[in-house]
Amino acid sequence: MGGAPEMCFECLQRRIEADFSGRLTFIHGLSDSPLPFGSSALVELSVSGGVAPQKFVLNYVPYREEDCLSRYVDEYCAVEGGDYSAMENMKLSDTNRDQEEVSIRISSDKNSALDTASTECRHFSDGGRNLYVIGCETCRISSRFCCSRTITSLAPIAQIGCMSYELFEDIASRFSSGSVEDHILHSLSLLIEGKSAGRDSINFLSLVGLPSFNENGFPGCIRHPNIGPILGMLKSSSQISVVLPKTPYTLENILHYSPGAIKSDWHVRLLIYQLLSALSYLHGLVFCNPSGDGSCFKGCLSRALYADLNLSQSGSWQSSFYSWWKGELSNFEYLLILNRLAGRRWGDHAFYTVMPWVIDFSVKPDENSNAGWRDLSKSKWRLAKGDEQLDFTYSTSEIPHHVSDECLSELAVCSYKARRLPLSVLRTAVRSVYEPNEYPSNMQSMPDLAVPSWAGTPEEFIKLHRDALESNRVSCQIHHWIDVTFGYKMSGEAAIAAKNVMLPASMSTMPRSMGRRQLFAQPHPPRQIVRKATHEKSNGRTKVNYEEGKHALLIETNLLSNLEEATLFCENSWDLAPTYNVYSSDCLKDEPCETDFEGCF
Repeated sequence: MGGAPEMCFECLQRRIEADFSGRLTFIHGLSDSPLPFGSSALVELSVSGGVAPQKFVLNYVPYREEDCLSRYVDEYCAVEGGDYSAMENMKLSDTNRDQEEVSIRISSDKNSALDTASTECRHFSDGGRNLYVIGCETCRISSRFCCSRTITSLAPIAQIGCMSYELFEDIASRFSSGSVEDHILHSLSLLIEGKSAGRDSINFLSLVGLPSFNENGFPGCIRHPNIGPILGMLKSSSQISVVLPKTPYTLENILHYSPGAIKSDWHVRLLIYQLLSALSYLHGLVFCNPSGDGSCFKGCLSRALYADLNLSQSGSWQSSFYSWWKGELSNFEYLLILNRLAGRRWGDHAFYTVMPWVIDFSVKPDENSNAGWRDLSKSKWRLAKGDEQLDFTYSTSEIPHHVSDECLSELAVCSYKARRLPLSVLRTAVRSVYEPNEYPSNMQSMPDLAVPSWAGTPEEFIKLHRDALESNRVSCQIHHWIDVTFGYKMSGEAAIAAKNVMLPASMSTMPRSMGRRQLFAQPHPPRQIVRKATHEKSNGRTKVNYEEGKHALLIETNLLSNLEEATLFCENSWDLAPTYNVYSSDCLKDEPCETDFEGCF
């Protein structure tokens, strides 16, 4: 599976249910991988009194006694049972008038271990610039500060303690009340009033680019305003769960689904400044991120289910495209990659991973027969409603469009998964009064979810369906489906001709976290299908006969022409895999470049 991360989402859900006594609602897993494996999840905390449920992100990292992060959490948990924030033991009192104090005071009875480098950190000179560099043998990093200081700088407001629902509930309560960073506002108010303020206001102004004092900054006092807050770090015997707030959308979401929300050049410049400010702060700390090595529960079959896939986390989209085009990557794998590029997410019912249905389930798929196979050049709406109805909708609508629904709506996903979802989810996503007898039932018309008569078992049905997706018949046509779902037939004259014009968002200037993203502006090249050949002997010579006929499944065009088409397609889709090139003046010399960066100038 080429570096599949962490746990499968089903085991991740089981772990969260076990860690929090089944009182947190698992919404869906989060992952940068095209596969349903990861170490992060979106969870929901129910609140009484008719208040909307609160959503948070849980990110699991492995607990190892020798790691700096694990030792850091252990130090807090060992003092009075833990459950206090890093900031409470690192910050100054805002009313402190001692302006000569240039370092953060630390309570000796609780945090003396944090005031000095850990036993694994070593101080050494940096070559005469009057700074100290701290090298951590465990993390193998170099920094101006020890690991404990670096972690505190990234999580100054985090509550730290042993894993429990009660502590999580307290973290959520403090965050929803807005009190976790009130000290900064209080300190700024004192500064505005001309009163002596603590280091919180001084450091905050420095972080946002308004240094007010000629002092050396020291991390650990406040959170950088352009870095999301870590609300808590909860320890179990094998994992540390990092609690983060759920953001309504990301910059990537806005750029993909609502670019109109960025209204001016000033907005662009501000965003670039904020990104650079946060990166500069992080680079100054030089913090290493613990790599995850979580594992699924015993008996989990998910890894075996995806074991034959060749997906890689580090591979670029271009390399994946060429692998698919040459037949080295399956249709299923390539479509997973396109889903990931479009922002679609495993487990997120509102933006679920989408795949084409390639047969209508009426008969067993047979490449030598037209029965049951879908026309992949047409959208599902065109197949279901017909051209006449779509044309009528387009011509009579105030805003011309053929379809108004998402290609895979939350209602459809929840209906398909009805037997595996809690009733509370079904009553939210489908309808408020949902009865079990409304569950769909068979694959063809959904009355009983029985497997078709031509498949003896569920496992056989899945295999036959996967084989159909990888068949030559589908491989010859799948690029048409990509054009309609992710490609050039989503906009312009091509969308009108394909009867695929989508109703635009009512408020294009409002940020959104999901939506249809067009990946390609040109027709997607067809997959290169290898000719099937037979050999026969005649008069002592072997004659090669290539299969011809109605269902020959051949590509007749010249291979070189196809390669040129595929190369041009990749060049025109460069934005799907931007490369950040790092080079020095040495690269501009006439000497051979030995830099090991792919795509270096």
